[in-house]
Amino acid sequence: MGAMSLLWILLFISFQKVFSTQGGLPGSVLTYHCEPGHYPFPVSHRSCSADGEWTIMRSANGRRLSQATCKELLCPGQLQLDHGEIWPRDQWFRPGSNQSFSCQEGFTLSGSAQRNCTLSGEWTGNTPACDNHADDCQDPGVPPGAQRTAGRFQTGDKVNYRCQSGLDLLGSAERVCLENREWSGTAPRCQGPHTFDSPSVVAAAMSGSLSGVMDVLSSQEFKQKQSFGRTIRVAKGSRLNIYILLDSSGSISKEDFESAKIATIKLIKKVSTTKPLLQELTDLLPISVLYVFFAALLVGQL
Repeated sequence: MGAMSLLWILLFISFQKVFSTQGGLPGSVLTYHCEPGHYPFPVSHRSCSADGEWTIMRSANGRRLSQATCKELLCPGQLQLDHGEIWPRDQWFRPGSNQSFSCQEGFTLSGSAQRNCTLSGEWTGNTPACDNHADDCQDPGVPPGAQRTAGRFQTGDKVNYRCQSGLDLLGSAERVCLENREWSGTAPRCQGPHTFDSPSVVAAAMSGSLSGVMDVLSSQEFKQKQSFGRTIRVAKGSRLNIYILLDSSGSISKEDFESAKIATIKLIKKVSTTKPLLQELTDLLPISVLYVFFAALLVGQL
């Protein structure tokens, strides 16, 4: 039995799916796929060089590895809950594990009392926080895998976040308590390199971000007159630039990315050639069409 045949047998034993372009010839790309709740380590793909050798795999410390494996996705634990209790306390949790939260006497729990670690490496529910409503702003909470500076939540006060090693901070690393009793920026979270957002998470973040910005920047009197949760007002004579971002990370295949690009081009052409819509843009721009587009794009409907 040849060495190449033996390599393919070992690959199929170790992984749920292994794909190779051009049948393993020079220039081929070998792609590893693991079962749900796992990710390929240390790489997700390898290339075949001109001399018939696959690219070398190395661990994080530079040590050369002879075989790739599937590792389990883990959820970062809740490390901090001011004026509250966390059980159990641990740095990482396996899928199916639970973490529970409670508050000290005189403090009220907001968010979830219990969260479950999912196969995607994310927690169900919402970030817990314990608040006694004594400050100008409510306790903004601390996401799993993060720690926050101590302090009060009075107008002008700042809080800073940092993630534990191996996690990236998404959102605002620093937030300020504003005069309208709202926090500046967006809620932070700590995400691992092999964790990807689900369509429902992206949709919630998009709507929440826009609603939060409009809610913070609008006066209380103005908010009572009109709701800007899903609309943007553009003054006559002004111009509004709309940016559409396409995910090109390793979680998106080349075919899906091309489909998304084609769908984006069609959407732009439709918007730019629809006269009634262009007239409407000068007064009130509904952006629900963008939410529908993104949601359909994420679930592969476009």
